[in-house]
Amino acid sequence: MRSLKRFFRRYEIALAFLVVLGGLAIILFGSPSPSTTCLNGDMRWRYAAQVPPAIAEVYLDAERINVGLGAAAIGGWDGLGDALAVGGRVFVRHTNRRSPKYYELTSNRYFQSNAFVYVPAARLAEAYYNVGAATSLDRLLTSLLHEYPGGIIAAGALRFASMRTIAMAAPAISGKAVMFNTTGYYTRPMENLKNAWGYVVLITAPNDARLASILPPLAARTAPSGHALVLQLPDAPDAGATSSLENTVAVGQLLKDSTATEGQLAIYPIERIVECDDAKTSLNALPR
Repeated sequence: MRSLKRFFRRYEIALAFLVVLGGLAIILFGSPSPSTTCLNGDMRWRYAAQVPPAIAEVYLDAERINVGLGAAAIGGWDGLGDALAVGGRVFVRHTNRRSPKYYELTSNRYFQSNAFVYVPAARLAEAYYNVGAATSLDRLLTSLLHEYPGGIIAAGALRFASMRTIAMAAPAISGKAVMFNTTGYYTRPMENLKNAWGYVVLITAPNDARLASILPPLAARTAPSGHALVLQLPDAPDAGATSSLENTVAVGQLLKDSTATEGQLAIYPIERIVECDDAKTSLNALPR
């Protein structure tokens, strides 16, 4: 009888131990690992102007994102535009022509997206890259890809001698591919600011099938393969601050002949790309 009691006691201890291990596994493997690059959607969907039903009701929480870039919609898919996330908010160029904020900069904590690549909030930069004088985006992407051949996401405030940008002015949700209908999506002229500061989020990666989901098709086909968005800053950011997000005026795709003169980028190497669930939420879960 005593031996039977000892058996059950040992069984209960072992079972409790397994339960604890299972809980730890859920915590550890249910959240992004320190080397993870997260993806919601697919850049091929973005440029094919598609919103698959499976993601149509999914929202992302920018407070669970360190930095990211892609497309975002605030207040409905009709406003889907070029966007970047930083500081717990997403910044998007609104594309809904019926909105009083059409083509203006809009920001929010929650957003929808059919293509957004990001670094999870808990992940820290692995290195920093100082940008020298007279560095074009084309040259910068080339240098970064040479130093990090597996690809990276990088983010930071840069000063530009020339900041040349363009942005979609119509939501790419109709099923008409962007590459074959560029004049229907890019209806506003390019913008060129001189001696301006911007917060840049960029991605550069080798051109291979494994990374097709995170690079726009045109960016993937040109050398160096990469893509960057920039949030225009009103002035130089405070030392050590993510950026001066107040009074920002626009976000757009940074053209490769833009020229930076100084600044520093935080580097997040791309080691594994995962569809992360940590930033996902639903309409019913949003604060009222």
